[in-house]
Amino acid sequence: MPEKKHTQVPQKKSTKKKPPIAHEAIPQHSDAEYLSASPAMVGMVAGDLPQVELQRHLQAMNKVAGNRATAFQVMRSRQPSAAAVQRDGDQPTGTWNMPLELGPVSDKAAARTAIGLIIGDMNTLLEELGGQSPVDNPIPALQEKQAALGGSGLLTQAEANDLNTLTSRVQVAHDLMIMQIQQAVATGMSQLSTMPDASSAEVQLSDALAKTSHKAFTSGEGEDKIGALKDALSKVQEYNKKCGEVADYARKAASAVKLVKTVSALKAFKSASGNLGTALDKVISVADTASQIATVAGFNKEKAGSMDQSINQLRAGVALAGSAMSLFKGVPLIGAYWSNYVVPMTDACLRGLEGLTDIGEKIGLESILDQEPEGGQAPRIDPLQMMYFPGGQAMLDFMFVLVNGGSPGMPSSVRDYFYEKRKQFNAGNDEQMPDQPSMLNPVNWFLDDNSLLEWVKRNQNMLWAQLYGGLPHNLRR
Repeated sequence: MPEKKHTQVPQKKSTKKKPPIAHEAIPQHSDAEYLSASPAMVGMVAGDLPQVELQRHLQAMNKVAGNRATAFQVMRSRQPSAAAVQRDGDQPTGTWNMPLELGPVSDKAAARTAIGLIIGDMNTLLEELGGQSPVDNPIPALQEKQAALGGSGLLTQAEANDLNTLTSRVQVAHDLMIMQIQQAVATGMSQLSTMPDASSAEVQLSDALAKTSHKAFTSGEGEDKIGALKDALSKVQEYNKKCGEVADYARKAASAVKLVKTVSALKAFKSASGNLGTALDKVISVADTASQIATVAGFNKEKAGSMDQSINQLRAGVALAGSAMSLFKGVPLIGAYWSNYVVPMTDACLRGLEGLTDIGEKIGLESILDQEPEGGQAPRIDPLQMMYFPGGQAMLDFMFVLVNGGSPGMPSSVRDYFYEKRKQFNAGNDEQMPDQPSMLNPVNWFLDDNSLLEWVKRNQNMLWAQLYGGLPHNLRR
């Protein structure tokens, strides 16, 4: 038989198209999420830093630096990936929801690091409280759990359960410690914000200075008291200013400490408020000024020495503890010193000023107040009371317009009176009156008159007191 030829039937090519190769979509992570999955971070854990997305990695690190919650996200990148499927016989794993707003963690190494930071925060609070915890101290239990978490890998469910049981205990102790510190600081600051009232003493001294200056001007009596009154007035004004600074500082600090919820916030508050140094400096400055008031008021050396001794004791007592003294103990100490010593001492000093302000004179200026000024002009002086008004009606008309914000021209009679009484006017003013123009140089008379007018404007309040004592500028009752 003839041999059969086998014809090769060509196979048909498959018309079925292969699906295109899918390119993985590049996920858009936040910086914190990126760091957890970053190849660079994985390399760092392994001990080297590959040049993979290095710029992106560094940018993300810069953005999240200092964020403790993010730091723990980075640490959790060391955990086995989701691809590491639990094998048969493995124990079930769990997650620890950490206290102090640190978030969840499932890795043993990250949990050990977190416990170390929590112990550090709790120790800081204990030191601030002088070692006295308001509740059962959780630090030993934390240390025990930290030691028990040996090895690497994921937390077992039992380990996570034990840590979660401890979480609420740690959080309660932390919050109660913060609360105690807040209350102590707020109480001490509230004491500092209550300042002795020296405003009435300032008014009395101003009135006494005005009356004494008037009496010294008209009769030559009381010149020896003017310097003491001016000194006392300046000390009281300085005292009021410094008390205001203490009160302002205390109010701001008492408000700011309410916002302290964490150890890092407590450290920031201490730094911003100057620890104890700022409060102490301000309080001692007030006490020093009060002691100066006592000296001006004529306190004997024994009393003044006792005040200085108490001030020095406070300064030495706090300096002995140094800047390490906690706010919890230091602020109440300074507050108690303020309320128990500074305020009573100041009251005694202010009472001592009564001897300076008890002038006891009766001057007849108030008759002018029986009239109502009309049309921006000063009232008319009763001829029977003219002796109480140096310079007469012309001087009153000029000074009335000046002290009430006007710009009067200076009549020649007023100018001459100023020069005539130059010695008396200079006695009450720190700035001396310009020299009277020389009769031999009439060209400079106009310029010299201007110098006198500018001097009068700068010293108008004291000049008014010399001329009219305590009469109000508007000459109204």
